[in-house]
Amino acid sequence: AQFNYNRLTTDDFGEDLMSSVSVRAGIQKVFLINRRNSIQLSLMGDWDIYNDVDELDRSEYIGDVTWRFKIMRDLVFAVNYRYTWMDYSQVDRGDSLNIVGATLTWSPRKWLDIYAISSFSFNESNLDVFDYETATLGGGIGVKIKF
Repeated sequence: AQFNYNRLTTDDFGEDLMSSVSVRAGIQKVFLINRRNSIQLSLMGDWDIYNDVDELDRSEYIGDVTWRFKIMRDLVFAVNYRYTWMDYSQVDRGDSLNIVGATLTWSPRKWLDIYAISSFSFNESNLDVFDYETATLGGGIGVKIKF
């Protein structure tokens, strides 16, 4: 479970564009197939408690599945699919967001990840102006802190 506060501002003196409060809850389960393969499933819901922009007041329902394959002990390939249904409460709008992605992660140290990411997403809305497709490629370095 998670409590979220979001505030969007402009560059001009921090003028508020949007402010919202929401609650998110979910469950996840990892299924170990063998030493190299695993599948993770998760279901989540995110409900706006307050949003000062009526057109953005919504609830989100999310399903996610990820397959991970350990190529080597320190090299992992993962493929992910996420479906999100966005139900807008103050306007007649519903969006169906689909995201497919792949990640290759190399962990040369227990505290260091180097990764490459690609994803493709498309949104289908009952309002045509909100339909879109997008693809991204990227990479990064992550530092893990365990305690």
